[in-house]
Amino acid sequence: MLSFQKTIEQQKAAFEQNEQMILEQAQLAAARENAINHTQAVEVLQCDGSVTAQGDFRVWGTVCNVARAGYLNTLSVRIEDLRVVAVNQDSAEISIIIEALERTNLGEERTSYYQATYQVGLENGKLKLLKGTASKIR
Repeated sequence: MLSFQKTIEQQKAAFEQNEQMILEQAQLAAARENAINHTQAVEVLQCDGSVTAQGDFRVWGTVCNVARAGYLNTLSVRIEDLRVVAVNQDSAEISIIIEALERTNLGEERTSYYQATYQVGLENGKLKLLKGTASKIR
């Protein structure tokens, strides 16, 4: 009986360790996706520069905002809660609550919360967000 209990405890620990690894990979994938969304938010149309007599480098140009409409007024995001909903052979479904600091049309800042569900899995050997949906909850 004691041996059986030890086996169950070992399996439980291995399962929890695997779940933690999946959570960490999902958080990393979400962070990479967020970085891509922010770095691909503008397209440089024209850029020029010069060095002043004091040795300062000045840069000017024109950029075009190409961000998706949903991200235009997003200043920052933070994952409030992340849970693994289901795990199968090659992917996992995760549910997260996102806290987003956003700019209003009046230029003020507000905090909004979104419920999102993502399917994460390996694509070409790398963890990736395969699909997802999100909706504002407050």
